Amino acid sequence: MSLLRHILLYFALMPLCVVAQASVTDTTLTRDNMPTHQRATAHNDSLRPDTCISAQPQKIYWKDAIKQHRFSIKDTSIYYPKFLDFCVRVYRWGDKTFNSYDTTYVRHSGKNWKLMIKSDNWIDTYTGRLSTERMRLTMTSKVASNLGAQIAFMAVSYAYMFDISNMISGKKIKRKRMETSFTCALFSVDFYMRSNSSQTDIHRFGDYKYKNSSWFSIPFNGLSSNDCYGIYGYYYFNNRKYSQAAAYCFSKYQLRSAGTFLIGFGFDRQNYTIDFTELSDNLKQYLPNDRMKYRFNYNDYCIIGGYAYNWVFRKNWLFNVTIAPSIGIRRTKSDASESGKTLFSPNLRAKLALVYNHKRFFYGAHLVSDGHWYKSSINSLYNSNTDIVITAGFRF
Repeated sequence: MSLLRHILLYFALMPLCVVAQASVTDTTLTRDNMPTHQRATAHNDSLRPDTCISAQPQKIYWKDAIKQHRFSIKDTSIYYPKFLDFCVRVYRWGDKTFNSYDTTYVRHSGKNWKLMIKSDNWIDTYTGRLSTERMRLTMTSKVASNLGAQIAFMAVSYAYMFDISNMISGKKIKRKRMETSFTCALFSVDFYMRSNSSQTDIHRFGDYKYKNSSWFSIPFNGLSSNDCYGIYGYYYFNNRKYSQAAAYCFSKYQLRSAGTFLIGFGFDRQNYTIDFTELSDNLKQYLPNDRMKYRFNYNDYCIIGGYAYNWVFRKNWLFNVTIAPSIGIRRTKSDASESGKTLFSPNLRAKLALVYNHKRFFYGAHLVSDGHWYKSSINSLYNSNTDIVITAGFRF
């Protein structure tokens, strides 16, 4: 009986299937009506039901795509020469592997180019105690102010900055700095190199007081830092939802608040000298001993751990906090005041960012502090470099 019911049901539904097939055929071009040169193709397609006829995207040469403002590294319809095509494929693989986000949290800006105007201001600070007598000391360098422009294409950028502090003061100030970085979803790498031999102000010096105040400002020419450099690398654990590039590179939009723990490595070379022979005689009497020169020259090898948070507190607004302390080993050089020592190395890097996006335009204020605490049985001195950057630009 069951078999009989299935047979009757089959013959009952067959007319409906024929009607449905006929209705579809009436609205399409039948094979018999096709031109002769298309019948073979239709016959082959009928043998492969998983394929369909679709229009192929028109190929465009990469230079023409740039001229027509149609260039996108992800556009597969753009034609490249053989070697350049290989590079593009490698980039696409790397972008997919290392730079993928949850699009409900992070979105690409959709533009490859950025043009920016930047104001860069940085200062060096030294504070702590010297010698076994623990003489208190606080010094700050003059603010170095630079103004210039930067153009960026994807991960490559070039900036030209004018030292406006030299132009304002009319004096030749000996300082230089170079910084570069690479940031993707999974990790970022920062490199810097700095030297500063400009005039320094002493604000605290042992038991000396100026008009009964232990805080003052006295010009001092005896401090110089030479060829200080370092490299840092960070891995972001919550890399699908958190974007460091949204806060510091203007290449992404952070749509929803997110934070992440981070881990990394750091190498630093610090090399600076304090020469108290440049002091006036009324200050020299407050030195704890006859030592006139202190040399801090060392390498740091550190492990970094920390936390970063992007707070989207309002539409188009982003506030970032990144705290990255590090610990490791410090090795002093042979020409240092405490030569040949292995010391504990506690350091701290901290960042703040405020970003506003309006269509193609963006505005940002960044504060970055990089500090190193030199601590031994004789000296305890914390030196830091603080950088404040104001940026305005647009994407195209």
